[in-house]
Amino acid sequence: MPNQNLIAYVHNVTPVLSSTSTGAKTATSKYFEMQLQTKDDVRRGVCFSPAKLSEFQSVESKTSPVKLINYDIDKIDNKSVLMGARVKLFEMPVSFPKATLKSNITLGSLSAVADNQLISLDAKVVKLQGRKKVNTRYGLKEKITGFIVDPHGAITIELWEDFIPQVEEGGTYTFKNLRLHKNQYNGSLFVGTPVGCNCTITPREDFSQPLATPTDLPDTFLTKTTQAEFIGIKTFALYYTCFKCKSKITDSTQVITKCTKCGLTQKVEKCKKTCYIQAFIEEEDDACVTVTIFQDVLSEALRLPHGQPLTEDIITSGLLSLPRQNISYNRKTKVVSSVQSL
Repeated sequence: MPNQNLIAYVHNVTPVLSSTSTGAKTATSKYFEMQLQTKDDVRRGVCFSPAKLSEFQSVESKTSPVKLINYDIDKIDNKSVLMGARVKLFEMPVSFPKATLKSNITLGSLSAVADNQLISLDAKVVKLQGRKKVNTRYGLKEKITGFIVDPHGAITIELWEDFIPQVEEGGTYTFKNLRLHKNQYNGSLFVGTPVGCNCTITPREDFSQPLATPTDLPDTFLTKTTQAEFIGIKTFALYYTCFKCKSKITDSTQVITKCTKCGLTQKVEKCKKTCYIQAFIEEEDDACVTVTIFQDVLSEALRLPHGQPLTEDIITSGLLSLPRQNISYNRKTKVVSSVQSL
């Protein structure tokens, strides 16, 4: 289809993306996308020549539009602009204002981005781990690992050196020029602050949409430690555990029962009786959370002698008389792993 010269501002140029087509032969194509703001509308632009990426990135930062020649219009939607190695860009005088357009890059779309590309996106930091020193080819450097989310996905982030103090857990930021890395063995993704690539981190407002729920957070990221006070006991329950694997016995009404986990057939009277509770805790920000605490943690929290039986009265009076404590629990399951004095 012949086309006229198109005059547009270039916005939100993506890194190099890749897609795989299946058929008689499997083929992988590389391309990058952008938004083209004309005087009348905004169009999707796709360039199938990765070598042109730097040229489009350069004009993206300009305050004047460009004229594009040697392009095609997508025959399916009759609007998208398709380009290849022959496309040419010429800077033009300003004849209409440049708008601010939101980027299409989200955490959910990163699987299509080619390895080692620079990306820019908005995300919320949901967890940070302690600093550690790492030997690199640039010498001994400090690194902190975290987890970021947006409404479309979640990913691990590595922050190095001067970027570490620029973020806080719970903050939402615009990350510009992060480096995307793909694990060559399992295909997992993570992003990091690169060296010498003009990376910036800028605070921004929180997302108005619901955020994605991470499903692959490591245990260390799932643990929350907070200063909180026990304000109520909701449930107290006793149950039997397997003599061999310590799992809960599902049927303790018979004289002999079989563990559903390890398969051991055993006398119920020889199984150990244990307990757990569900309790309300009030955190520092006055938020109330229902947590579950099993017997081993209860005994430590109440500083009881080893082997002393726990009754509902002992647990209730003991926990509710405790001052504010450091309480660690799993963010997803709400199971408490530790109760320590401040």
